[in-house]
Amino acid sequence: MLFQRFLQLYVQHPYTASMVSVGTTSFLGDVICQKLLKSDGTWDPSRSINMGVMSTIMSPFITKYHFLLENRFPGKSFSAIAIKTMANGLVLGPLTIACMFAGVSFLEGKKKDHVKAKMQNDLLKTWMAAGIYWPGINMLIFKFVPVHYRPVAGGVASVIWSVFLSLQIHSQNVIKPQLVTGESP
Repeated sequence: MLFQRFLQLYVQHPYTASMVSVGTTSFLGDVICQKLLKSDGTWDPSRSINMGVMSTIMSPFITKYHFLLENRFPGKSFSAIAIKTMANGLVLGPLTIACMFAGVSFLEGKKKDHVKAKMQNDLLKTWMAAGIYWPGINMLIFKFVPVHYRPVAGGVASVIWSVFLSLQIHSQNVIKPQLVTGESP
């Protein structure tokens, strides 16, 4: 009964419902990330809140993007699903990853130089990981889930993705890009 009401909210108020679920899944993903990676079992709630806040802020854009994709490429044919999946990977993926890197870093008080280094060092590899993780999930969602419920379905998969994304955002090993010369150090 409660779950049915929740699904009704997605039809009646898709942006609000999406903000709640996407923010929550990102928050939970970071909690899981911290619990898995911190050997002392501590949890930094502000870090999880920052992940949730950024995802909540971005959620209306992502929801609108999915409505536009469905309007532009309607249906469940193989070609429509393939185009929507590629569009997600090529447009939405790098944009949301970059926004998360920058937004969470700024919320945590990091400086512009840190954000620039994070983008240079981690954006491409994180986007490549997304290219492995999301296409199969997106194809299933585009095939079987009505557009209003896609944020819920994506949210389930987002918990796992948010663990990885949080790891990438909070990794401290920022390596300066080096020119490859072919010579050994």
